[in-house]
Amino acid sequence: MRRTWSPEVLGLSAQQAGPTVDAAVVLASKLPSLVDAMGAGRVDAYRAGVIAAELREAPRAVCDEVLARIDGSLGTPVGVLRHRTRRALELVDKKSLIAKATRARSEHGLRMVPTDDSTDTWTAVLPTEQSREAWAALEPLAKQIRAAEGVTLDLARAKAMTQLMLGHCSGTFHVHFAVPADQTQDLAARMSRDCPDPATPQATPARSTSKPAATAEAPVETDAPADAADDGQPQPTEPADDSPPRDQARAVADQADGLLAPDGDEPDDDEPDRDGLDEEEWVVVTGLGTACTTIVPSDWVADVLAGRHGRVEADVIGCDPTTGGFVTDPIPVPTTSDSKSPPGRRRPTPNLATTAYHPTKACRAYVKARDQRCRFPGCTASAYFTDLDHVRPWPLGPTDPTNLACLCRRHHRIKQRPGWQVRLNPDASMDWTDP
Repeated sequence: MRRTWSPEVLGLSAQQAGPTVDAAVVLASKLPSLVDAMGAGRVDAYRAGVIAAELREAPRAVCDEVLARIDGSLGTPVGVLRHRTRRALELVDKKSLIAKATRARSEHGLRMVPTDDSTDTWTAVLPTEQSREAWAALEPLAKQIRAAEGVTLDLARAKAMTQLMLGHCSGTFHVHFAVPADQTQDLAARMSRDCPDPATPQATPARSTSKPAATAEAPVETDAPADAADDGQPQPTEPADDSPPRDQARAVADQADGLLAPDGDEPDDDEPDRDGLDEEEWVVVTGLGTACTTIVPSDWVADVLAGRHGRVEADVIGCDPTTGGFVTDPIPVPTTSDSKSPPGRRRPTPNLATTAYHPTKACRAYVKARDQRCRFPGCTASAYFTDLDHVRPWPLGPTDPTNLACLCRRHHRIKQRPGWQVRLNPDASMDWTDP
């Protein structure tokens, strides 16, 4: 439907007024109960706009059910509210979530705007999996440039980007797939089917368990958990041995989806696709560089699991079926002849423990992929910006995942104040006791 309005009436530019009017239309037509909550002072206009943006593609009935599920979260931090809204939408009507993602992907692109001071401004909107892969290649080089030239990190990233685009270097994106522990051996066997490797390691108990995650993380010190697990009971789905790669990708997603919701919370799979959307073409994940739910193509997941993606190295990690905590060491995915790496190559299982104070690079990546955020209650700071804290001070406590947790600098300092007590449990939940 075509809308006619004048930006001057709102006192805004056309660029600013567009999203404002779109949010108002969604609020008025689909979310009247949210408007009532605004009038009662239960939610502010900004948070209402966040909810409206998430539910833009959803029918009125779906919006009503989502609002009922998040009613107690209207006053939470914006990042938490967005995550819970998106999570509720996935459980109520996954097709609406896919429709929103499909629309956003159709609008991605790159712009260059010349400026008046001999520079250009680039603005890019990219699909998540492509963006994270590119960032993983860019960040290590940027840190090298920063150390060598003493420039700011932003400037170093700009230089790294141009070098990458001109083909002067390469990088690798690392993905962790967390599935129920009893599925890891079977999945590893299927992944190795096309490139047999007699040295395939067995999934052995790791030194750590974790917060729920089937994760992806970038190498070096940038860890972006790309997961599909949050809370609830699992409902593992095991594909047949002769299933094609896309079915394997779907099986991994279904196994992780089982960690999210109890029986009865998933939408009816027999419901006809809306607007021709095919759910089998997409995988819903959480934590691909963000704690929120996002959508990636199932073919991309299948290529990664099959070892066919040249810049991506993948592991499978077994997680506790109830808490989602990591309970096995990573099982590396072997490469195939379609990859840029030598066929059948398998990376060694990383060493997650050390007797030194500083954790190993693999341990740092593992813990940040596991935790995804600062572990202080209510803090939503990304794990990328956190310190790795010894829960029990070193050397009394070991330097391994059972004694390490992500804390932002502020909460790291708070934990060190007298009277605070913190415990990291075997399921990777944390107990905090204030003075």
